[in-house]
Amino acid sequence: MVIAIIGILAAVALPALFKNINNSKMAKLKSELNAFKSSSMVYYTENNRLPINKNEMSENMEEMPKRTPFTVNVRNKGYNIIPVYKKDSKELERIDIGMEVSENAISRKYFEKDEELKKVWKCVTTTPNESNIYGVYVSIYSPN
Repeated sequence: MVIAIIGILAAVALPALFKNINNSKMAKLKSELNAFKSSSMVYYTENNRLPINKNEMSENMEEMPKRTPFTVNVRNKGYNIIPVYKKDSKELERIDIGMEVSENAISRKYFEKDEELKKVWKCVTTTPNESNIYGVYVSIYSPN
């Protein structure tokens, strides 16, 4: 009888626990993205262009995040700064910040259904493969 009650409590509590853990990871991610964006805009103001790598981006940050909040079962635990240039031009259009996300359904579901990430950050989820391990991209655009 006691085991049945514990089983029922676990079945009710575990989904809520995982939801809260993922909510806190998403909040941390958004905080780090805001730090990236702020640093990028300061860099843009000072240099009239977006930063193209972690060194340039970190110039205006107290501390560059070393790991993404979603680091379980992934090969690359950090953020990847990817400069994206306008087609047929050397003009920098935006910076994509790539991060590898595990194929954990909970993690991917949060990225795919988060409206703020879609609208504000232009978040794109892709299926990682051998040539592209980054399953999620968010973009920081030039302020023109």
